[in-house]
This record gives sequence, structure tokens and C-alpha cells, in this order.
Amino acid sequence: MTAGGTSVPDLRSKEHRALFDIIDRLRSHGIGEVIDLPEIIVCGDQSAGKSSVLEAISGHPFPTKDGVCTRFVTELVLRREPSHKFKVSISPGPGRAAKDAERLRGFSDTIRSEQRLDEVVDAAKEAMGLSDSKRFSNDVLRVEICGPDQAHLTMVDLPGIFRAGSSEQSVEDVKTVSAMVQKAMKRPRSIILAVVSANNEFNNQEITELARKLDPTRSRTLGLITKPDKLDEGSRSEEFYIKLARNQEVHLELGWHVLRNRGSNDTSDTSAKTRDYIEKVFFSKGAWLSVDSSLLGVAALRRRLSEVLGGSILTNLPALRGDVLSNIHKCEDTLVRLGDPRSSPGEQRRYLLAVSRRFSSLMTAAIEGNYSDSFFGDAKTDDGYAKRIRALVQNSLRDFGEKMHQQGKLQSLRDDDEAIPGTSPGTPKHVRRSDYLRGVTVLMDRSKGRELPGTFNPLIVADLFRKECQPWEDLAAEATSSIVDAVTWMALTVLHQVALAKTVGGISSIVEQGIEERQQQLNTKVKELLAPHYEGHPITYNNFLTDMVKKAQKERRDKRRAEALKEVIESAISGAKNRRALHSAIEQGDSPPSSPLGYVDIGEVIQLLSQLEGKETDLEEEASGLATDYAEAYYKVALKRFIDEIANLAVERQLIRHLPNLFTPEMILELTDDQVSTLAAEDDQAIAERDRCQKLLTALQKSLDDLRRLQSARIDIKRPQLSRPVIPAATGSAGASDARRPSTPPAPSNSSQPSNREETPKSTSPERRWRNPESPNPATAGTEVSPPADGEHAQPARKTHPRAIGFSWGDWGVAPKKEEPETSSPVEYERDDEPALEAVKTLSFNWSAKPGVEAPASIEDNWCLGSSKKGKKKKKALEAFAAEFVDN
Repeated sequence: MTAGGTSVPDLRSKEHRALFDIIDRLRSHGIGEVIDLPEIIVCGDQSAGKSSVLEAISGHPFPTKDGVCTRFVTELVLRREPSHKFKVSISPGPGRAAKDAERLRGFSDTIRSEQRLDEVVDAAKEAMGLSDSKRFSNDVLRVEICGPDQAHLTMVDLPGIFRAGSSEQSVEDVKTVSAMVQKAMKRPRSIILAVVSANNEFNNQEITELARKLDPTRSRTLGLITKPDKLDEGSRSEEFYIKLARNQEVHLELGWHVLRNRGSNDTSDTSAKTRDYIEKVFFSKGAWLSVDSSLLGVAALRRRLSEVLGGSILTNLPALRGDVLSNIHKCEDTLVRLGDPRSSPGEQRRYLLAVSRRFSSLMTAAIEGNYSDSFFGDAKTDDGYAKRIRALVQNSLRDFGEKMHQQGKLQSLRDDDEAIPGTSPGTPKHVRRSDYLRGVTVLMDRSKGRELPGTFNPLIVADLFRKECQPWEDLAAEATSSIVDAVTWMALTVLHQVALAKTVGGISSIVEQGIEERQQQLNTKVKELLAPHYEGHPITYNNFLTDMVKKAQKERRDKRRAEALKEVIESAISGAKNRRALHSAIEQGDSPPSSPLGYVDIGEVIQLLSQLEGKETDLEEEASGLATDYAEAYYKVALKRFIDEIANLAVERQLIRHLPNLFTPEMILELTDDQVSTLAAEDDQAIAERDRCQKLLTALQKSLDDLRRLQSARIDIKRPQLSRPVIPAATGSAGASDARRPSTPPAPSNSSQPSNREETPKSTSPERRWRNPESPNPATAGTEVSPPADGEHAQPARKTHPRAIGFSWGDWGVAPKKEEPETSSPVEYERDDEPALEAVKTLSFNWSAKPGVEAPASIEDNWCLGSSKKGKKKKKALEAFAAEFVDN
């Protein structure tokens, strides 16, 4: 049982070993460098007792001298096996040269089985080359200890944190160790075993501040208090650390634990059993008796650590599998970029052909808008969007069209009665139509040809249009230039995806040269599309032109008529006759007549309108207005056509459609062997990278298979809630022993029973049988013994059932009782019986003891009492549930 009273699986089970072995294999293959693995990291200030913690847990002596002791990471692997085994190895750090790495891997061959662990650690320091000049190493010492009494557990011990330099440790060493520890503590899957010495002030220990900073939710930290024997009995410090152990001072989700280190008076030859006995005696007296025993001592610590690590691994299995898959894809992509080994010109040419096919495939997918390849990433990111060339080009051309409509015209005409808005940079200049027409009239006078009076030279329209479309060239150049830049970035990004960095340099020159050629063709096409507008005369057969002219003239004509009608009506209403009638009424004191004020002489209105229609117009002014209307209408026709031509004839046909052909197999076949060798010859770095990726891929694939098998297995292991209080008993004494007894659930509710059913009288629960929990013989485990006295621990008798992995099927037992009225009896259960109990509750099943019938002795007998069809159905459902649950 854990501190919270939760039943936990056997910590030395095969399932637990399978969990830890998989993570160890991942770590041993170097996968921990690319994937955040669940692990317990032992962190603490220098001389906090970390080495003594490892010694207590493993049962083997670790070096515990003062000063800098741990100069490298130590991985402690404990496994339960029938025989004792001791194995030590060194995993070379990432910066090691190949020759040194091979030498360190052979370190285990130099170790004798009878050597002490402290001697092995000293030998490892020498092998790693640690000296006064080199104080810390990135190599990892792996210590694997197997034995029949070991729990399945893996821990990573980090160098102790210190603040000030000394003769043995420099200021630079302080930064090195701090960076190493913080890097490990930042990983979200690391369980932090924060070692705090009771011999020092709590707030002065740097590990406490780092744990608060790097685990702000306090969900990954398990506090470990060492050296409690250094505290004075009854002191405030002892009181503080006792409260800390109870999780009352600094609350951690995983709680705190207390461990008594081997003291200075204990010799290094003190056996593990002696050490554990001394620790047990220490915690069996004094103020530490007030602390739950599950929070004290090395035996309980082994269980807690194994539970926490096992729960973390199980929780992270799906995420680990996803990370492994992701890294498998990365390795495969890298191997595709590396290609097969290439030493001859033929192999090098085949490599370039594979690169060109992959390049063309991705570029084709990009321009077709097919973004299913993982290369394109997430569209929500800037890089993901930039790789989607079709989407980017579509949006760029849409923006180009909007900008052409807003900024493509040099001047914008406004009617005389409209207000002139302010002009911002890059927008057309607003001009009144009357002022513009005067300029057109002057232009017509100076451009007269053979046209009759009242008409205009058709070339006037070309002159007016050519002036208005001047911004087109700059806007088109800006749009095409941005698209070319986007295409260039995309092409080079694809090259880095499909080829190695060494070969990208040579291939990129070919690709960039191709893009420059396409850009020249694009610019030539843009100039070609601008030429008719800047040099020729307007040509269009679009009916939209004449329709726009007619519409503009009609709008102006209707506007003039409306203004004239308004003027005539206002003049008639305010005429002299009406004014005299109004004044006469006011002088005589009468109320103003209603009819004269609203009187309009229709004849007078018709006469004034006739005069307006008959008014002679200026023919030249009318001609300049018509020329302006044609120029405005033609601008709209030409604008829409030009926008489409830039998109279709320029950008699409001159650039986008040629992107997959920037690096083709035909180009490679035309290269000489020397050119091919220059582009594709691989160096030692590429050879080493291929070898590393192949090994990593093999390890990842094996690990993925292991994770899949493990995830598919039915391993019901619950993550412990170590800080949860003990569940008190429902009945009986409130003592500590009763708190460990199974609790009694509330009686099932009768709210679901039919309303016409007779209400059954209440009765007391039947008397229970008890068995001796200490009996090792299963045959006698269920024998009846006298009920325990208050304060004694006992539990209900249990039958033997097949056990599922990580689950204990609860037995339900009652002794025969005398005849009693019909009643519903609750069943005593243990916490790991909750799944079965929930099933019973779900089916709303109650059994009753009939008058004159002896009460059943087990739940199986109770099921048989269901006489109704409904009861039998429920009984069958429960039997099927139980059979399936036990079988699985």
C-alpha cells in the first residue's frame, strides 16, 4: 500500500521490468539526445547526501567523500533477477572522437566482478580523463545492479550544485554544473528527486529555488530529506523538517520522503542490512514516530520511486510513441537526402538523379496546391505558409489586383458638388471634373486633326489613358519581384530538404541560375504587356466600353434634369405672387393662407423647363466631356485585362509552370563526370552522418515495436497519489489500525424500485468472518478466527480468484445468519475492488434474503436469489462481466 492507501502492483513484476527496460534501451542507444525520456534525476546541492542516497537504494557503497565527488552523470539501473549481477559501462559523450568513444565503450572489459563500486567510479574518472585541468565530463557512467532483492528502478545522478569556486572547483565549473542540472530539470518528463539536507538551512539550498523555477506546478518534484539524525531533538529545525516531510510546509504533488544517511561514525564496510537496521531504529523513536512510516526509510523510498517512474512511463507512452515516430521520419528524410554511399561517378550521378526527382516532385506539389507531404508543415506558421507556393502566389496576385484598383490611376475625377478628400501617398490625386475638362479642352485644341467641330480626335483618348496608367509599371514590377523572391526561397528550402548541405551549394547555383532566367523572361513579358498601353492606341471590342460611356452620360443628364427641376420648382414656389399673399396675410393679422404657400404654376414650370432644354451648349465642352468619358471607360476595361494578363501570361506561364524544371534529370545527364563529382562527392562527415542515422533508425524502429507491444498489453497500473490522506474506516475505532481496514460503501438506494413494492424493514449487517492476514498458507488463509479487538488489524475472508495484471478481484464473504426480514445488505470491499463495485452499482443490482432462508455466504450465492426475469438478466450480465474481467 502507498501512503495514500492505494493498492499498487508488484514493483518487481515482469511488466515493471518491461517498462524500465524499454526506456533504458532508448537511452543506451542515444535516443535520449533527441527524445525527452521519462526518468528520475537526482539533484541536490553539493554534500547534500546524493551519493549516500544511491548507496542506500542500491545496497552498494558509492564514494561519499567531501568536496567535488560526482564529476559526471551516473545512471543507476536496478533490476530484480534470481542471481546477483554487477555491470559497469561508459556511454561516450556526443563530443568524443571516434577513437576515444570506442575506448570508452570497452571500459566494461577492464572491470573485475569483485571490485567495489567506489573503486569502479575512480577507474571511470581516470578513463574519462578527469584531472585538475578537466573537472567535468559529458560521458555517462552506467551502473547496472541485479539481484533477487532489487526493485525495478532507474535513476540518473547529476553533479552536485555549488555556488562559489575554490581550489578544486572554478567559477567556470559552477556555470557548467548549473547548466547541466538545469537542462535536465527543464525536461517535462523528468521526475526531479530534490535532495535536501536537514543539516543545512532549507532556504539556503539552491536546489529548492531551481525546483520552484523549473517545476512551477510542483507536479514533477519528489522531495527527499537527508541527514535527519543531524537535527537536535525538539529543536525548531526538527519541527520544520517533520512538517516538511508531512507535505505541510512546501506542498509537492509527489510529496516528501526522509532518509537517514550513513553517518560519519559508520564505517565504509557497514553492510546494507546493518545500515537499514540503524535507520529503522532511528525512525522508531522520537518525533519521527509522528510521520507516516510510508514516508520514511529506504525500503519505502524504493517503492515510491518505482511507482512514480512506472506511472510516468505509462502516462507518457502515447507521447513517446509519437516522438519515436517523428524521429523515425526525420531519420528517413536524412537518409533520403544522404542517399546511398557514393564513391564512383555512377553512384554520384544516381544520387543527383534521386535528388532531382524529389525536388521536382515537391515543387510540382507546391504549385498544384497539394500540401499533403510533411515537408510543407503547418500552414499556421510563417515557414509553412511560405512553402505553399500556390497559395502564396494566389494571395499575392489578389493583393496586386486590389492595389491596381486603388493606386493604379494617376488622377481620380470628382463632380463639382462633391467634397475633395485628402490625398495620401500612393493614392490617385483627386481632381474636379470641371477643372479636368478645361485641361482636356486645351489638349484638344492643340491636337486638332481633320475632325469636324463638336467632335474630337480619337488619339485624345489614347493620350488621356496613357497619362492615367503611368503607375502600372511600378505596381507590376513590385508584385512580380515579390513573387520571384518567394519562389527563390521556396526552391532553396526544397533543396535543403532533399539534399545534403554539402551538395546544396553546388545544386543551388544551378537552380538560382534557372530562376534568374525565368525572371528575365517574366520581366520581358511584363514589358510586352505594358507596351500596348504605353505606346499604341486603345483597342477593344468589349461592349463594356460603350455601355460605360452611355451609363456615364445618362447619369450626368439625369443629374442635370433633377437639378433644373429642383431650381424651377423652388423658383415658382418662392415667386412674387406667393410672397405678396404671404405679406398681406401677415399685415392684416390673419393666419397665412395655406394655398398660396403651396401653389405652383404648372404652366410656369413647363415654360422654364423648355427654356432650359433649349439652351445652347458649348460643342467643344461637350466633345471634351465625351472624350473624357471614353478615356475613363477604356481605363476600366484595360485595367481588368491587364491584371489578368499579368497573372496568366506573365507570372503563371513565364515563372510558376517552369519551377519543377529548374533541376531535372536531363540536366544531370548532360553534366560531365568532373561536374558530377564536384556536386555529389561525399566527405567523411556525410559518411558518419549516414552511419549514425542508420543506427538511430534501427534503434528507433525496435523501440517503436516494443512501445506498441507494451501499449497494447493490458497493464492496469495506477499512478500513485502519495500525498493523499489515509481513508478512514466507515465503522469501528478511529485508530490508525482501523484506518487500514476496508471501508464500507453506503447501502444501495431504493429510489429506483417500483412504487408498489413493499418497503422492507431495516436490519443490521450480517456478522463477518475474519482471516489471519499473516497466514502464508492459502488453504488456511480463510479459516475462521475470532474477530479482532479494537486497534488490531484484520481483513475480511477472501476466496481465491484468478488475478488480472495489476488488479485484485475482491472477494465478498459473510457468515450465516438467523432468519431476518427482507433487507438489502451492503458489501464490504477493498479499494482495488472498485471496478467490480462500480459495475454492480451501474446495473442497480440488489439481492435480498428471504424470510426463512439462510443468508448466502458469497456474492455468487446472492446472484442466484434473483427470481424475477429482470433479476436473472442482471445476474447473467454480472456473471459475464466477472468472467471477462478475470479472463483479461
